[in-house]
Amino acid sequence: MSKEYVFEFNGTKEELLNKLNIFPNNEYSNGRFYYFDAYIVKFVDNKIHFGIERAGHSGGQWFIPTITEYNGKIELKGTIEYIGPESDSATSSKSKLRRLIDKIRECLLYIILSPFILIIYAFLFFRWLFAKILRRSIVELKTTEDKLFDLMENNLGCIRRETI
Repeated sequence: MSKEYVFEFNGTKEELLNKLNIFPNNEYSNGRFYYFDAYIVKFVDNKIHFGIERAGHSGGQWFIPTITEYNGKIELKGTIEYIGPESDSATSSKSKLRRLIDKIRECLLYIILSPFILIIYAFLFFRWLFAKILRRSIVELKTTEDKLFDLMENNLGCIRRETI
């Protein structure tokens, strides 16, 4: 079971949407979305989806809350979900020969690029080892949860409430 997150916004849903309007607004066929920093906010079927982290080529981690309005405030309560790429019927209709050729081409590319990738990994390993010897701190990456908190608190002005 996914962890549930709860945020509170001091204002109405319209005020939250107005706050989003300061970011570039982009239209697409299924509705509208806002793209800022490393985050995406999009509207799908009268729900707001907050994209907080990319995962792969077309998928990502999304915070999809249910919005409850009360006493001039709104509560955003939801979980972080992975949403993958939509299936493309054009790729499924490729012939077996074409898919085989694509797979062979991909394998050859990996064979050609693998020495360069190994050199880069060796360089990164020795850089990490050198930093450990000198006891330098290594920058830690933000977790998905940290990115959600950054989006909701720092960019949208929400207040984090106790998570369930």
